[in-house]
Amino acid sequence: MLEEGRFGRGAAISDRPLQSACRAWRAVIAAFLLICPAAGGADVSVWLTDTDSGLTSPAGSYRWLDVADQAFSAAYQSSYNYTQATVQVGCQTDGGLLRGRLTALNLKPNFAYQLKLAGTAGTATNERLGLVGRWWQEEWSGSAWVNGWNLNDKGDGVSPSPNDDAYFARRDMVDATSPTGKHYRYTAYLVLDYFVTDSLGNAVVDFEANSSYHVLWTTAQRTHEANDGPLRTATFDPSPAVHPAYAQDYGSRTVTVFGEWERLPTGGVYLPPGDYTCQVILTEESFHGSGGALAGGWAAAMGADVQFTLLPRAEHSFTRAGWTLTSVPLEPVDPAATAVFAGLPNPPVVYGWAAGHYVWQPDIHRGPGYWLLVSPAGGTANLSGSEATGATAYPCAAGWGIVGSGRTTGQTPLGYCQVRRFSETKNWETAAAAGWVADLAYTWDDAGQAYVLHKPASACTLAAWQGTWVLALVDGLTLLTPAGKARPSRTTRAPVSGVATMESWSVTLEASSRAGTDSVALQVHPDATDGFDGYLRDTPKPPPAPTGVTLEILHPDWRTGTPTGETRFQTDARAPVSASPAVWNLQVHAAQANGGLEVVLTTPDLTHLPNHLTATLVDLETRKTQYLRTTRSYQLVLSGEVPRRFQLVVEPRSTGALRIGALAAVPTRGGSLTLQYTLNKPATVQAQVRSASGRVVGTSGTGQTGGAGVNTLVWRGRLATQALPRGMYTVELTARTDEGQAAKQVTTLRLN
Repeated sequence: MLEEGRFGRGAAISDRPLQSACRAWRAVIAAFLLICPAAGGADVSVWLTDTDSGLTSPAGSYRWLDVADQAFSAAYQSSYNYTQATVQVGCQTDGGLLRGRLTALNLKPNFAYQLKLAGTAGTATNERLGLVGRWWQEEWSGSAWVNGWNLNDKGDGVSPSPNDDAYFARRDMVDATSPTGKHYRYTAYLVLDYFVTDSLGNAVVDFEANSSYHVLWTTAQRTHEANDGPLRTATFDPSPAVHPAYAQDYGSRTVTVFGEWERLPTGGVYLPPGDYTCQVILTEESFHGSGGALAGGWAAAMGADVQFTLLPRAEHSFTRAGWTLTSVPLEPVDPAATAVFAGLPNPPVVYGWAAGHYVWQPDIHRGPGYWLLVSPAGGTANLSGSEATGATAYPCAAGWGIVGSGRTTGQTPLGYCQVRRFSETKNWETAAAAGWVADLAYTWDDAGQAYVLHKPASACTLAAWQGTWVLALVDGLTLLTPAGKARPSRTTRAPVSGVATMESWSVTLEASSRAGTDSVALQVHPDATDGFDGYLRDTPKPPPAPTGVTLEILHPDWRTGTPTGETRFQTDARAPVSASPAVWNLQVHAAQANGGLEVVLTTPDLTHLPNHLTATLVDLETRKTQYLRTTRSYQLVLSGEVPRRFQLVVEPRSTGALRIGALAAVPTRGGSLTLQYTLNKPATVQAQVRSASGRVVGTSGTGQTGGAGVNTLVWRGRLATQALPRGMYTVELTARTDEGQAAKQVTTLRLN
């Protein structure tokens, strides 16, 4: 309680105008509180009462100067105490945050106050407050708690701070003579906000416990820095006519106050989840003794006991526009997608996966993963809910499913997860060996808008806010992701085949577009067959993403040969290529309808393809053939969602010298020439037309391919609108194979 003599509770108010003003203020309190509710929908609402000025500093003395260091009247100093003030604090705890409204009447006018939470030494609440706030330390002298002071080394603002280190080092030091059995006693407090009252001592303050402040300053005392709290400016003209706290007219003043940071980042320091039993306290700001004898010493003014519970919270920023494969690490208090992703443009576009199809997802839960469309503006999801007390269970039917980590921080290697089937539980590796799950996983690359394959699954980690595709091979499975602190992640790489040989190699084919990328791997291995060789060799693709372009190896013939009827594959291994060619059937398609999506197919690296083999890409729609050793890319345009099919053919190079035969040049209408020729093996061709003087008058067919047999090449003259003049011309045709063989054939032509 407040000291009786300090506030002069028994003293008579000698100034009649002051008496009248006090009665008038009390008369309007009820009406004021009706129009200024403490907090809409408050979980907790308390009325503050006058309290011990020594909280938390036993030496706290009251300040009798306003924020501009101007003295209150002697009559006010002898008559005012905090029993004359009315303060209500209402708090809400939705979203895992403490926020609320303070409504105050008849505090000291034009006066700065700290809003604090203070704990009780030795309690769980106390430690939670201290680890985001400050520590008041006392020692046991053998008969009393003495040497009270604030731990005052906040370091760089990152927790744990040097103050926390000192607390943990001394907290449990034993002293058998003390009432607690410990030598040190720590009282924690958090300065979470601050304000300046108006000229009548009133204030309405909306607050949120998201910052931790050391103390308050005016800008006249100290320069405001980037990490400090917001500037709060008050302009006032104190005089006895406005408030009887003043004995003289000081004139108009403007003062700006701010909070010095204690922990960083300002606006990003939150109370940890848990049950809280503590005090909410208003403390007078004394500005480090600014103003002299009446400056005070951070005296507590009013307080009340308060209890509340904060649920765990998680926050994630979605910064890259486009689709993302996500999950939530908590079971939301409000599972509606509009609430979970309230920080993003609403209504959110969210799809889940069920029974082999994408489904619109109105509710979000911990466990499964989801596709979320992020707008160019991005946004932040702020989630509150319950954490898993044990392993997060994700039921899996046979087929693909999207799983989340169920953790707010850290990563969990997929290999650390367990798989339960009915009453039997296995670790991931054993479950894969038993044929319960395929030992592979896919995540999503937001930047490239493409899938990332992890094989074996131990190469994949489940991370907070990330979704991961897994493939269950039998019904009745439940994936169990571990709870608690995850073991350190290990860097695990998928096995590689080593140096390419004639019997073991891989070729990657990529599809790139403005909407995203995709790829497949065409492989040869001595242990492989042309049939399904299991998931180690032949890797299925997950369901197409809702964006971008999909490239896949087609195997409708394997529908009955795989446990889950897979027909779309990421990798396909074959037996070594012999005299017969190896043919892979491919399909590329867009995820969304479009007016024409330009796609480029490329083979970025053919160094693993043995020199005695050649690779050819065949467009089954246009029948165009592309020899990949010569030209690595092929362009096409996808219309709508209609797929385009290709074949990639790998076969031995033809033997013998390249030959061009039966070259003939036939003039056609409009000045064009049609060249007819034969090749004994596939090659790229180019034709040049020279005048009688040897000058080149035209070139055609650069990079065009010709197959073994009869081919034609059309040359349209020097200009589209101008035919060659009459005379003699020489036509020279050059052909070149993938392996560098070249041949040339010449014929003459007379134009009349």
